[in-house]
Amino acid sequence: MTYRADRRTTRLLSVIESFKEEGEEDVRPVLHQYPCPFAMDPDEEIPRYTLYVADTKEGVLRRVDAPDFLYPVFTSSEKSIVKWLDDGSGFYFTWIARGYKEARLYLAEAADGRARVLIRETTDTFFNLGAFQLLDGYGSYLFSNFVTQDRRYAFWQSERNGYAHMYRYRLDEDGSVCEGDLFGEAERERIVQKLIYVDEEKGQLYFMGNGDDACSDPLYSQLYVIGFAGSGLKRLTPEDATHRVSIGEKSFVDTWSRVNQPPVTVLRDWKGRLIRRLEDADISKLLELGYQLPEPFTVTAADGKTRLYGILIRPARMEPGRKYPLIDYIYGGAQLYNVPREFTWDNAMNREILGGLESFSRLGFAGIILDGRGTPGRGMEIHGFSYRNIHACAGLEDHASCLKELGEKFPFLDIDRVGMWGNSAGGFATVSAMLRYPQIYKAGVASSGNYDQRMYEHSWTERYYGLYEKELYEKGDITRLAGRLQGRLMLAYGAMDDNVSMSQTLRLCDELNRHGKIYDLVVLPRSNHNVPADLYFVRRKMDFFVRELLGEEPPTEIAEDELSKTDIRFFAADGSMTE
Repeated sequence: MTYRADRRTTRLLSVIESFKEEGEEDVRPVLHQYPCPFAMDPDEEIPRYTLYVADTKEGVLRRVDAPDFLYPVFTSSEKSIVKWLDDGSGFYFTWIARGYKEARLYLAEAADGRARVLIRETTDTFFNLGAFQLLDGYGSYLFSNFVTQDRRYAFWQSERNGYAHMYRYRLDEDGSVCEGDLFGEAERERIVQKLIYVDEEKGQLYFMGNGDDACSDPLYSQLYVIGFAGSGLKRLTPEDATHRVSIGEKSFVDTWSRVNQPPVTVLRDWKGRLIRRLEDADISKLLELGYQLPEPFTVTAADGKTRLYGILIRPARMEPGRKYPLIDYIYGGAQLYNVPREFTWDNAMNREILGGLESFSRLGFAGIILDGRGTPGRGMEIHGFSYRNIHACAGLEDHASCLKELGEKFPFLDIDRVGMWGNSAGGFATVSAMLRYPQIYKAGVASSGNYDQRMYEHSWTERYYGLYEKELYEKGDITRLAGRLQGRLMLAYGAMDDNVSMSQTLRLCDELNRHGKIYDLVVLPRSNHNVPADLYFVRRKMDFFVRELLGEEPPTEIAEDELSKTDIRFFAADGSMTE
């Protein structure tokens, strides 16, 4: 199974490679262009992805009898929009209409590409598709939907009742019949994250889920089993923590942890009974290096009722009675949560873990990460806050409103010296905070921000804004508030960014210039969207907050014997460390 991508009518964006590597004679800048559709573009200018099934013996490609996808697709062994039946006779896939308000489950025949619709669902809001850091999917398949090998039943993940549940459909030649939600009303707030294993012989499915009242955080990931008929729901991982499991034939390996609880690895049987404790992580050397264990906390959202969850990192070497400035590390996108729930937090793309808050701790700052309203994983009432509301930055007002409560919980926090930083949607959130809440946020660092949602790739914006509406999309342009800037702002971008165009930052700069605002600008000529991994940017970010919030002048040089005190350490998901 493969696909054809047709981008011939899609309009282009450009990046300029300003110079060649040293030693090359041709020093002319090089223009690179790539297709990038915006939400305002009509269907005929959107890339089209057409599925094909290939008969390798006959050497024939046959088009699958299904509509084109208007959003990017994946068909690798690690990530795919299709899942084959075990006998190779067919495959099924989940199709999403442009605007994210209609989804269908198709079953296609390998022999000739014929496909029929098994399930069709529509919504008034949006379908929540794969959220990186949530565990959506079934193996390499991007969706938690599946068809039994005998083609008699399909199971469909849906949030139609406000929470992600599994619905069973009986498949007939004439169509399909929904036979109901596998979860009863008593388990209404249980959320299916990811299918782990399906035992068709016993009629059971195993899934990672969350939303358990017995857990101290509703986003702690647990392993559950439930029968095809909806009976026998059981939690198989008892610890109040986030769990990662690896499935075997007769047992599974379970590693559980919290941000302040080192990983413990155990072996359990399929009923969840403990067979053996395998390993306890030793973090003694990590603590010797000065690692500050994050502290989970809860606060109340700006609506006065919703409980929100976050983590705090204290300053190293705290002094009694002293107040410390606070840095709020934010993301601001509605497709993922930002707060880590497990001890070993992946430093994706070689970035600092925890947004660099461990490093800031060594410099005398406190730091927080908070999931506001609008983030996924807790049901549509909370996630739906982002619907037609991307400009709310997944609960930015919650970040601002909770500071008083945080100051009462942690009296050493100086809530009159608060800064924020973030990348990409976090850059958008940071600039939004500086412009919307200038009395609260005194300093901000924003990198690679998509400051105008009209200028960003359509599949992200349409998921929450829906199809293009001029007045709505204009709310996602924070540059219109540039005249409100009062605090100190540092902007950064990578000149080779082919995710968020550097023109987004330059357009914001133009508006700030027009209003006579003073700001810092860091340009990284060789960087793409991964600005947070650039060590020069990391140093400039540290210097900026030391100067603006600590009121100290950072060193212009670092003596060799001081490197051990100021180096930046990255902790990988497996616990290993590089400097």
